[in-house]
Amino acid sequence: MNQTEAFVLIVICACIVFFERSLPWLAFGKKEMPKIVKRLSDLLPASLMVILVVYSLKSVTTSDFHASFALISASTVSIFSFSAIILISRL
Repeated sequence: MNQTEAFVLIVICACIVFFERSLPWLAFGKKEMPKIVKRLSDLLPASLMVILVVYSLKSVTTSDFHASFALISASTVSIFSFSAIILISRL
């Protein structure tokens, strides 16, 4: 792939990302978003983080010394994330 093809590929990818990012504004305009979309936008980031943490810890064994640091950091992140969600929901 030469430089021209790479540039064209980057421009095409940028146009696709721009279209995907502007799609909610095109679909809803100035109308209010449905409740299910608002609920999903609140829940999906946290649930994706949980999926990533579980996936990264699936092959960790507790007998490995370095794995204990991974388990401690994952538990710390999950505790702080959960407490932040609780604090935000009470506002």
